[in-house]
Amino acid sequence: MKILLLEQDQYFATQVQNDLLSQGCIIDIAIDWEICWQLAELFDYDLILIDLVRLDPNGIKFCQQRRLTGDTTPIIIIGIQDSSTYQNSALQVGATDYLTKPVAIDVLLARIQALTSDNLYNHPSVIEWQGIRLNFLDCQATYNNHPLYLNQTELTLLALFVKNYEINSNPRIFTLRSILDNLWGFENKVTEKDLEKHIQQLQQKLQQAGASVGIIENIYGLGYRLKITEITTEARDNVTTSSQPLAKREISVSEKVSPVVSVRSLSPHSGIKSPRLLIIDHDRQNTKLLTLEAKSWGIEAQAVQNVTEARIAIALHCPDIVLLDLPIADTSENELHLLSELSQANPPIPVLVSTATESFTERLKVAKMGGQGFLHKPISPDLVMESVTHLLQHKAPPVGTLMIVGADSAMLDLFSNLLSPWGFQLIFLRNPQQFWDTLEQSNPDLLILDFELPNISGIELCQIVRQDPQWNDLPILMLSAEREANTVQKVFEAGADDFIHKPIVGPELIARILNRLERINKQRRLSNTDGLTRIANRRKAVQEIERLIRIANRQQKSLCFALLDLDHFKDINDRHGHEIGDQVLKKLGELLKQHFREEDVVCRWGGEEFALCLFGMEKKQAIDRLNAFLAIWRQQIFIGKNQESFRITFSAGIAQYPTDGQDLQSLYQAADTLLYLAKEKGRDRVLSQNIS
Repeated sequence: MKILLLEQDQYFATQVQNDLLSQGCIIDIAIDWEICWQLAELFDYDLILIDLVRLDPNGIKFCQQRRLTGDTTPIIIIGIQDSSTYQNSALQVGATDYLTKPVAIDVLLARIQALTSDNLYNHPSVIEWQGIRLNFLDCQATYNNHPLYLNQTELTLLALFVKNYEINSNPRIFTLRSILDNLWGFENKVTEKDLEKHIQQLQQKLQQAGASVGIIENIYGLGYRLKITEITTEARDNVTTSSQPLAKREISVSEKVSPVVSVRSLSPHSGIKSPRLLIIDHDRQNTKLLTLEAKSWGIEAQAVQNVTEARIAIALHCPDIVLLDLPIADTSENELHLLSELSQANPPIPVLVSTATESFTERLKVAKMGGQGFLHKPISPDLVMESVTHLLQHKAPPVGTLMIVGADSAMLDLFSNLLSPWGFQLIFLRNPQQFWDTLEQSNPDLLILDFELPNISGIELCQIVRQDPQWNDLPILMLSAEREANTVQKVFEAGADDFIHKPIVGPELIARILNRLERINKQRRLSNTDGLTRIANRRKAVQEIERLIRIANRQQKSLCFALLDLDHFKDINDRHGHEIGDQVLKKLGELLKQHFREEDVVCRWGGEEFALCLFGMEKKQAIDRLNAFLAIWRQQIFIGKNQESFRITFSAGIAQYPTDGQDLQSLYQAADTLLYLAKEKGRDRVLSQNIS
């Protein structure tokens, strides 16, 4: 059961909180009216408890406003003195009950139990959606006017699923645990197995009334929701509109590859987006340092001081990771509940715990509640961010681009249903004759091949991929109904990494894909990323630029290659030390990554030299972009030795494909010549052939 407690009398509120926590309640504490209003707006509560130290008019206003918005949550006011006028006013505008201090805790618990027993899930009296009509006044439900004979549990469960579609155009998938948390309180004796039976019974009753088979969809590895194909046309239009910017970007990938069935991304994490870090720590000075350090790592950080503020922050902007400062000697149940909630969220939100004390017992308790990392304070901000980055990379499910080649429409539909909820960008190809063009343009993270294809076999496609060194590390999964040992041997000899038997088992497929992506992502981070600047290294950049040159050649498009070199960088190292020089390099890498497009290649070529490849750009556009970036870079202020501030500029040369060179080597030579010409002309400038 979730309870919102407004605390004005700290001693009494602490007593109430401890007693309610011992009963298994989850308590959100508001220390003032502003926080109380925010929490009531953001979250659904089973009960709101207002503890007053005086006859506060805000109590009347709060009750009145909640009722005006249609909120039927029970509200109990506990007053410090018996005032019939105040009590009558409160009850008239919407307070459910009014108690006068001193209040025995068993009396309060009895009142809470009485008020919440019929209010396990707040809902209006009637809900209608896609032929489903739920009437809570007489506990009746119909589907397309056919009666559904539901018990109270089934009625409440169906209301949860239906309201999910009313609120979200991209509806939430509920785990069994989250359903239990939403629908039952501390007296709950329902197990996850019991809940599965309730869902099955509800499914059967809906189908008997004429609903489609599987209207309650079980998403493998995730949970339950109403089947997405049942969304109204209007809702589908809303989803299409909201994802339009992504669709536009991906159409360009497949413009010249007509046999691609669909190229789409359902990931909310697509596009240029910094990971969000929520810092929960009462030490303002420490959070300020951590926030500044996070920015230099390309992480968007927000700091709050307690669990209540954290709940508000999470509701407004869900973080990718949480850093929780935990006073182990005085760990509260609220903090442990937050840990548990975040670990059971869908998807889970990793929590990194920092603590100044050592206790194996408490560490074990936190680990059981879902903490995924521990840091012992004091610890420098850069090491904290290193751990945050590590946890983001290794704990978050790998999301990437999957290219699936198959002629069976039913199989492609199955893949869409299974993989879309995981946020993958899916690229489907039916005609293997367009395989190579699609492969190079989409640059997938994993390739899935059907063994049986028209005109060319999956094994032959696998062999073609492995003949090109660029694709040596691309994970390949082969699908086949064949089970003979000879067939499996041929698949692996052709270079496939895994073999999956048909018919496809959903959980097995997802597990194998995630496992392969996690492995390849780890390898790529180690081999393709510059350790200092965290952008691509020269090896990775060369591969990407050569691929873009081939695409530009086929599509008759231009691209620009640019070399940047920091001016007088050796003087910076000599004057302020290599640690300050490293900070300059890290900052340049960070800003380059932010300023240029996701599809642009940004790399550290070596030392203080950086390279860019801008696909589809001509010389004039590229030089304008570089000049704009140079203006931004000139404004960066660094603090060096003895707190001395300084700025630093760069020089750059730009070459265009194919006018200045038709391969990477010739483009590099042309850009390098222009770079040193810019140095000779006084540095702090961008040059290109015929444009100065």
